[in-house]
Amino acid sequence: VYEKAISALKSDPATEPLTNRLEVYRGGYTTHVRRSIENRLFKGDLLGVVGTSALELGIDVGGIDLTLHCGYPTSYSSLLQQAGRAGRGTDRLHTPSVAIMICFSSPSEQHIWRNPSSLLSRGQSALVSMPVNVGLVQGHLLCAGAEYPLTGQYSVSTLFSNEVDQTSKGLNDYDLFGSATVFQESIAGLISSALMKQAKETVAAAIATTTTGETTKNDILIYKTHPFVDKPWARVNLRSIEPINYAIVDLSHPLQGGQMDGIHNEQAVLDNIPYSRVFY
Repeated sequence: VYEKAISALKSDPATEPLTNRLEVYRGGYTTHVRRSIENRLFKGDLLGVVGTSALELGIDVGGIDLTLHCGYPTSYSSLLQQAGRAGRGTDRLHTPSVAIMICFSSPSEQHIWRNPSSLLSRGQSALVSMPVNVGLVQGHLLCAGAEYPLTGQYSVSTLFSNEVDQTSKGLNDYDLFGSATVFQESIAGLISSALMKQAKETVAAAIATTTTGETTKNDILIYKTHPFVDKPWARVNLRSIEPINYAIVDLSHPLQGGQMDGIHNEQAVLDNIPYSRVFY
């Protein structure tokens, strides 16, 4: 973020002088460096600071108008602490401040982006609700579709029953996977990624009724996991819902040999960080 901001400022001669008024703040700095940045911010010498969660607690700096959050910091209290950096000071009691949060592609952040009231209307200690959503469902649909066709609005028993009106008997995929909207959006995403295919299936059950009162046979759409998807269950992480995890690798480790093209030995891996925590 800091590098992109500096690059943007330098691209225009009118803003290039402002590059000296932007700083980076993180916990790895010495106390002297951090206090120097805090003092410059307090005095108004700095126009902006790109910081980690180290700027979250224990620092009372006034004069900040806006906070920009790259991702949700995993707890509502942390978000309030970070957003609370803005609008402080007795001379700013009647001056509005702004907090902007950028949501990335993790399921929890996509839910917040689509349902902001689930975050903004809650108390400080309440957890963010995250009902069944597309990010959670798609991996499970791949597993289910590899075992048996998915039938959407119809009960799966429709495929092998001769009884009339099987649509009203038993749970359907809309019930099992959250809702019709979640199911349809998840399926559409999987089909567009060529991970799932759809087909028409002629069912024995008479699932439609004509205006004359007679029942007619129908073709229904079914969905199956594409045959080339090997071991779809391997795509479902039982310990994390993050789409990506990053490994912190010690390039100086003898078995890594300073190579940056991948992990050459697991002993060189210092830690693994989920996607949503990379910025904190």
